[in-house]
Amino acid sequence: MKATNYSKACVVLVKKSEGLVLLAYLDSAGIPTIGWGHTHGVFKEDVYNNRKITRAQAISYLNADIQEAVGVVLNAVKVDLNQGQLDALTSFVFNLGASAFLSSTMLRNINRGQFDTVPFELSRWVYATNAHTGKKERLNGLVARRAAEAELFAKHEKPSTKLAHYDISPSPVREERSTLDGSRTMRGGALSLAGTATSAVGAATSSMEPLTEKVSWLPDALAALVIVGVVAALIGAGVVMYARRDDFLRASR
Repeated sequence: MKATNYSKACVVLVKKSEGLVLLAYLDSAGIPTIGWGHTHGVFKEDVYNNRKITRAQAISYLNADIQEAVGVVLNAVKVDLNQGQLDALTSFVFNLGASAFLSSTMLRNINRGQFDTVPFELSRWVYATNAHTGKKERLNGLVARRAAEAELFAKHEKPSTKLAHYDISPSPVREERSTLDGSRTMRGGALSLAGTATSAVGAATSSMEPLTEKVSWLPDALAALVIVGVVAALIGAGVVMYARRDDFLRASR
């Protein structure tokens, strides 16, 4: 699903990462800041003069800054982003600015559809210039933020369509076959049972000598009945064995 604006998850991440400070201050890189990481229109004089804002003003700055950041992402990215991806990149731009994102390898990779490279590319942006030494230093706060952004980026990935179909929609063809196999087994068993019973009746009747002596044609008929019963029993057993063979073969696939 294509995302077109930031969500609450983005706001939560930004607020947690930036922290709210109502007095103007210099951040770790020496940049005048106020509210939740707001820098536009904030100067060193504000820091020296202890400029203070209200929480309502901080919220207003935050909303404007996030909206500006999401606009940068939407204009620069040429492929569809899901909600987690858009939120993560918006947090990144909010933190490091448009120029860092627009010139990044990460953006080029995203526009090529190489989303799997994003966590690594995010992990590279964990350094800030120390205002006192002029040297770049790896900051734990940035490490934690990049990790949170990488997690958010991957959070809303869609599962494979093939996997979802396999889990949810069993094949109707296989269900029909299972029903058919069950009826074949039952018919074969019934046929085998009937044949055995017929053969038994014929054999028992043929042993009754008084009856067979009075009816001249009865011995031949009873002999034929025994043969028919045996054949039916064998055919029924064969049907049962064939049906179970199919069950075994399909279960082993």
